[in-house]
Amino acid sequence: MVLLKIIFIAFAIYYLLKSVGRFLLPALFRNIQHNTGSRNGGYYQNKREGEVTIQNQSKKNNNYSKNIGEYVDFEEIKDE
Repeated sequence: MVLLKIIFIAFAIYYLLKSVGRFLLPALFRNIQHNTGSRNGGYYQNKREGEVTIQNQSKKNNNYSKNIGEYVDFEEIKDE
């Protein structure tokens, strides 16, 4: 009898999540897609047909110095 209750509850939870997921998951994915598009510079924005947008990428600044120091050669000293 207890086993039948557990099986019934498991099926009820499964069908409840399945029916809620049909409405909830598409809205969740739509929200994620909208947020991702706005963070990527509006890549997913709707534009009128024939509209052209040119975005220049800025050059990266190399903030490292070529003079990073001297090379120091070393010898291993064996402890006796």
